[in-house]
Amino acid sequence: MAQETVTEIYKKQSTEELMNRLKSAKDFGDFSNRHQHDFISTTLPAYIQMLIKHKGLSKTVVIKRADLDRVYGYQIISGKRMPTREKLLQLSFGLGLDIEGVQELLKIAGMAPLYAKIKREAAVIYCLNKGYGFMDTQYFLEQAGQRIIGE
Repeated sequence: MAQETVTEIYKKQSTEELMNRLKSAKDFGDFSNRHQHDFISTTLPAYIQMLIKHKGLSKTVVIKRADLDRVYGYQIISGKRMPTREKLLQLSFGLGLDIEGVQELLKIAGMAPLYAKIKREAAVIYCLNKGYGFMDTQYFLEQAGQRIIGE
């Protein structure tokens, strides 16, 4: 199956719409066939590479902006290592993602999206919404008495 582009992923039916249709489905096979174009069919490394290309960045710049170890960063991007949720959050800053982009990246990785009812995660969301870079976010978290990203 061909890998999707970033644009194709964002054009998919909303999760809420898909969930409503799934709730009323009488047969999963029929539902699956009707909505196969709405399912995400890309891998995490392919998605990260698409984002890098789409944003016109280099892998080196993304890794530096994310303050990731160089070798580990390249291993994540190539798919040789599966990152933790914390490392994906770091990478999302390196990619310059907004909150919607971060949530999508986490979901594609099979991880929980950021949750605003958790104080630390609310602080991260705040920083993303304000356009803070990774180091500014780390400082903000520290000042707010919250654990920094990556620890």
